[in-house]
Amino acid sequence: MHTHDETQKQIFLKVSLIGLFGGFFGGLLGIGGSFLVIPFLIASLGLSPHKSHATALPVAFASGVAALGFYFSSGQIDVSISIQVMIGCLVGVIAGTRLMKFVKGQMLSFLFGLFLLSLASVYMFPVTPLSSIVTTSQYYTIVMAIGLGLVAGLSSGLFGAGGGTILVPGTVILLQVSEHMGQGISLLAIIPTTILGTWLQYKQDNIALNIAPLLTGTAFIGGLLGGYMAILTHGTILRALIVIALLYIGLQNAIKNYPWRKKAASSQISKVN
Repeated sequence: MHTHDETQKQIFLKVSLIGLFGGFFGGLLGIGGSFLVIPFLIASLGLSPHKSHATALPVAFASGVAALGFYFSSGQIDVSISIQVMIGCLVGVIAGTRLMKFVKGQMLSFLFGLFLLSLASVYMFPVTPLSSIVTTSQYYTIVMAIGLGLVAGLSSGLFGAGGGTILVPGTVILLQVSEHMGQGISLLAIIPTTILGTWLQYKQDNIALNIAPLLTGTAFIGGLLGGYMAILTHGTILRALIVIALLYIGLQNAIKNYPWRKKAASSQISKVN
């Protein structure tokens, strides 16, 4: 039988490892890392889907702040595009957070899985700028940047994750920036988005306050290492790592929370009884 102190130590260790893991890969891949920690918060700590998705938001903030200096120092951030993306993100996260409370826990996890699988399908193919199809006028850049931010913010508010996974390929394809530049823009835009999203989720009592500070602190440490490694790693390798993570977590959520499968199992049990 575990004593109270032993149980607290185990929780401390689990939260620390989850935060380090999410922060490292969030900084490395420029995607925040929230979606990576959600399954662990549910499986290892027993949080509900809503609390897990909401509590994961500060991970993206911490890893973004930690890794941002490395992207700035290497000239991999376009501040003007980042600000335009932020505008869309802040509007989107408000709408997404309000929408989350109308989605049941199992359905939230299932939709999250489908969302990640759809993103994986985008990443699996070479991300090539649409230079031969689109124009690069200032008006086009502003509209596309705000539009991308809106979709990314909606994802962050609804799922507590996914904003960076939209922004990185979106900026590369539609705004014709490099892979590393897309990651830098994503991290900078994610910071104010996650601050607002976390505050909104806190007001709805969705944040697990007993673990959020430790999770955020360890994610910051992981983000420092991830940001340093990102500048040294080739973009193709980064994209491959994102695909693997999206496929694994997406399939896990979609299969495990497939609504019709669970309903069928429930109906069979009721018939036996």
